[in-house]
Amino acid sequence: MRPKYIIEEEKQRLMAILDDLRSEHKTKTYGHRVTKSSECELCLLIATCTKTLNQLKEEAFYYPKKNEKFTVFQVVTEQGKEYYYRVIEKQEIFNYFTKNECRHLQISVADEFYWDGVQLATDNYGAILLSELVSKDMMGFLGVKDYSVKASYQVCTPKEAYTFTHFSGENDKIIRDFCHPHIVERTKKRGKLQIFAQKAAFSIEANTYLVKNILGAIEGYTTEEFERLYHVSNKENNGDALA
Repeated sequence: MRPKYIIEEEKQRLMAILDDLRSEHKTKTYGHRVTKSSECELCLLIATCTKTLNQLKEEAFYYPKKNEKFTVFQVVTEQGKEYYYRVIEKQEIFNYFTKNECRHLQISVADEFYWDGVQLATDNYGAILLSELVSKDMMGFLGVKDYSVKASYQVCTPKEAYTFTHFSGENDKIIRDFCHPHIVERTKKRGKLQIFAQKAAFSIEANTYLVKNILGAIEGYTTEEFERLYHVSNKENNGDALA
């Protein structure tokens, strides 16, 4: 189903056209009332617009009322195809299948946590993430999961080397100098420091590595995390560079 704002725009457009057609019919002497003649061109146009407008009103009727809420469902068919629907009631899904097909459907709620990892093949948007499709306020049938569709990612590397230092648990001054101008304070928990960094505050304990990028953003890592993420070009001094 189309987004509601598109339906509303189409309704407003048709209502304006209908007003113009009725006004034109009224100003001319046809000898019959509006829509009462099958030979009158204006009557036929008015009847067509009225029918389309009623269809739009019916389509808009199925949007949720104030206290109603949509749910996204995952539907797996007997053949293993995986479909996604966004509806108010689970029973609405059965309208998309035959009685025999309904007997073999596996229907479950699609957890929002996984929406970013589900890519669908759609007619209107091509390959698109489920989360993006839901954000477009789509209703009814959303799309079918296409395992041949894969996300396209690119690789980036820092333009300049990052600097780092190591917190031993006692070298508070080195940490404060490294984090300047951000505030560093001792916490009530013994041996920990609280760092009020650029985007968030976090605490570190002994044997934590601090890494600073060229924008001054600071992040903390355990020894294992640090060694997995970075290659150290020079380990002789604190504040060394990372390749």
